[in-house]
Amino acid sequence: MKRPSLSSLILIGLTAGIAAGVFFGESCRHLKPVGDGFVMLLQMTVLPYIIVSLITHIGGLTAEQAWRITGRAGAVLLFFWAIAVVIVVVMPLAFPDFETASFFSTSLIEPTARVDYLRMYLPANPFFAMANSLIPGVVLFSIAIGVALIGMPNKGPLINLCAVLADALSRVNVFVIKLTPLGVFAIGAAAAGTMTIEEIGRLQGYLIVFVASALVLTFWLLPSLIASLTPVGRGEIRRTSRAALLTAFTTGSTFVVLPLLIRNAKALIERHRGRDERAEAIIDVVLPVAFTFPGIGKLLTLLFIPFAAWFSGSGLTIGQFPAFIGAGLLSYFGAISLAMPFLLDVMHLPSDLFNLFLIAGIVCGRFGALVGAMHLLAFTLLTTSLVAGFASIRGRRIARDLAITAAILAVVVVGVRLYLGQTMKNAYRKDQVLAEMQLLEHAAPAVMVDDAGPNPEPLRKGESRLDRISRRGVIRIGVELDHLPFGYVNAAGELVGFDIELAHRLARDLGASIEFVPFRPDVLASALERDHFDLAMGGMAGSVTRYQAMLFTDPYTEVTPAFVVRDHRRDEFDTAKKIRKLDDLRIAAFGDPYMLRKIREALPRAEIVQLRSAAEFFDGSRDNLDALITSAESGSAWTLIHPKFTVVLMPGGVTRWPVHYPIAGHDQVLAEFMNDWIVLKKGDGTIRRAYDHWILGRTAEQQGPRWSIIRDVLHWVE
Repeated sequence: MKRPSLSSLILIGLTAGIAAGVFFGESCRHLKPVGDGFVMLLQMTVLPYIIVSLITHIGGLTAEQAWRITGRAGAVLLFFWAIAVVIVVVMPLAFPDFETASFFSTSLIEPTARVDYLRMYLPANPFFAMANSLIPGVVLFSIAIGVALIGMPNKGPLINLCAVLADALSRVNVFVIKLTPLGVFAIGAAAAGTMTIEEIGRLQGYLIVFVASALVLTFWLLPSLIASLTPVGRGEIRRTSRAALLTAFTTGSTFVVLPLLIRNAKALIERHRGRDERAEAIIDVVLPVAFTFPGIGKLLTLLFIPFAAWFSGSGLTIGQFPAFIGAGLLSYFGAISLAMPFLLDVMHLPSDLFNLFLIAGIVCGRFGALVGAMHLLAFTLLTTSLVAGFASIRGRRIARDLAITAAILAVVVVGVRLYLGQTMKNAYRKDQVLAEMQLLEHAAPAVMVDDAGPNPEPLRKGESRLDRISRRGVIRIGVELDHLPFGYVNAAGELVGFDIELAHRLARDLGASIEFVPFRPDVLASALERDHFDLAMGGMAGSVTRYQAMLFTDPYTEVTPAFVVRDHRRDEFDTAKKIRKLDDLRIAAFGDPYMLRKIREALPRAEIVQLRSAAEFFDGSRDNLDALITSAESGSAWTLIHPKFTVVLMPGGVTRWPVHYPIAGHDQVLAEFMNDWIVLKKGDGTIRRAYDHWILGRTAEQQGPRWSIIRDVLHWVE
């Protein structure tokens, strides 16, 4: 009986792993260390192999050969980049009109990570670059040594030693590759067992477009390109590279299959040209060097930026694509994890979408590695053919393949657009999520006092408000009823929100019930002086005017000033220069005189329209309002209800406003108690949990255990 090929065993291992993940569900997460260990074994020999291979084969070249390879490889790389750019520009046409919004994210105010290109490409300490897998720096060091050896006398022993080391490392890699079926089983089981359907559903637009593009490039466009320009046939490329492609796909890494791709390229050339040492030397140089440059598989992730713009409701205009593509090509010389936040910032997209990119990477990373492996193989074959002189151009075949490719892309774009238009129709439900949110912990006994006056139980002589709360067993708390997400009435008619959560926690700690007393911000100071309530809770940001008029506790959180504008106008408010150029600008605001004065100083030409609450900006009762000034935390919650609006941070750097509790009657005893209580609640995580739930929305939609056959079909486990 014929033994199954390695690629067949890999496919069997992957299929069995996915089946195990679907059957056992989250239990398969215990296999993740096995998969991680396998990937580490694959990586063990790759970097040393690159070093000795480059030194050996560059050092063995003549100066003329080195220049010839550089020129041909550069031209091929630019050609491949052009292919990637066309895909990135064309495929976003598959995204239909879509309405969305998101909770506030702390990543919105975090500084953008910058790529240290000098450290990455100029290895001041080559051993540091090797230890930290700074591959471009390692490759540059190896190239420098190889170039230095060109023309040197007595270099033979060193080159021979490096050649022996390269062969030994290749043998180790061959042994590890034999373990691939077991490794991909563990990787497939862990991924299939832990990834949720909900995560895939949120990203289906990007996932479908990315996967479709990856499959077209891997199995049609790149093989067709090589078949049109070299003696190697399309079917040969697919058959020979099957094991490398499957390994790259299951591990999600192109890096680990570099030695295998080098052997594949040599085998394909040998099949048509016989044993050609010159061609083999070119392959040994070109493929490792090509890996250090952004390939098509890596550049394909640029599709996430048009998706992010579509997902956030803004969309990229044609005029934005040149800047986006240029920034992408430059930033992708570094790590994608650094480049993507940078691009989101450059294109003025919500940086919290990077979290979605990381989730999508579970799937797209594997398909990107698949394209990356085919890109390296195709790049190496084409460059080798051009340098060695056996490339040929078949004009008719190229024209035919391009026409077929255009037809395939058109079908994919139209099909995906129709599919997404149907599946995502009426899919938006974040407004329902916000309306249905409940308190995290059980509520204290509470009533709403609609017609509030002074506390029915006046203070006794020498009595503090804290003493009165203990005597009565009741704490009166002033609240704003429409200050999302700090305090609002949900769909069930219940008063909920970040500060309402903390109010119930405070009442339980005091052993008291609550009387909630509604107030308007413009009468807050007088209500506190007249003893309408003991303290106010409702996202009250501090200011000079408020500090003069009222006694505040220490800050318990912070908020970020921001504009809320219509989606299509977000670009008009991203810089102070653009804002000042706007004619007849009408800015809505609500707050104390100090805040309004600061706004007028910053925007002297704008008309400031004072509102009672943010609701007036969204309900259409005020005409021709261009923007609302509020906090990003509150504005994000309002955009969940009104997704045609978006949040734009104030230009000029991130500013944070402290948020306090105003204390009635300048009562120092109650203020000191509340300061101590805030310290306790920060220490035990109460404020953090409430913040995560109400501001960040992390627990707004509760997730049950991952669906699995063993739990949900057979009911063998709970």
